[in-house]
Amino acid sequence: MVIPCYNEAAGLPALLAGFARALSGLDAELVLVDNGSTDGTAAVLEAALPDFPFARSVRVPVNRGYGHGILKGLEAARGAWVGWTHADLQFDPASAAQAIRAAAASGGEKIFIKGRRLNRGLAERLFTAGLALAAGLYLRLPLSDINGQPNLIRRELLENFKSPPEDFCFDMYVYALALSRGYRALRFPVAVRPRAAGRSSWNSGLRSRLKLAARYLEALPRVKGSL
Repeated sequence: MVIPCYNEAAGLPALLAGFARALSGLDAELVLVDNGSTDGTAAVLEAALPDFPFARSVRVPVNRGYGHGILKGLEAARGAWVGWTHADLQFDPASAAQAIRAAAASGGEKIFIKGRRLNRGLAERLFTAGLALAAGLYLRLPLSDINGQPNLIRRELLENFKSPPEDFCFDMYVYALALSRGYRALRFPVAVRPRAAGRSSWNSGLRSRLKLAARYLEALPRVKGSL
């Protein structure tokens, strides 16, 4: 499970402790990507990781986007299944463990595992639904809650990656790619919690959401051409 971390130093001890509990007894690893952080994330990881043998880190010197950080983590990941979720603890690490257990129970079925977010405000739910509807109509795919977390895919799907977006459109790209390749989306409910620390770089009000929507719509032709 890859965790892109951009200036999340304050929350990393709780993040690691949470995953230690959640992944206990599972054959899983955690790859934390220091995604060009400037807040001392590297030092926190260096000090903490020896106490968490299931976890290791990857350093990205300059932040090139959310998707770029995930891609660097996926390059380092060693599992037959690979995935990602956020570092801000809005998604309980137990949800990542739930996805891993679902993968282990799937046998040879072609599935793509993705959380579906719960207990969000009306404005956020309307924004999410509208974005998914617009993207789904353009790509001709049944998309919903595009940025739901966590995500887990079979490693073989990585072989189909073709110029994936390096920003927040990465989630949409992988979701659409999986469906277009005949994978069934296995969704499960995941409660969204308040951020443990730090501040969202995109979900800070109407203006930021509109900017994000514009980036998604602008990326759609490139995503469609990469499927």
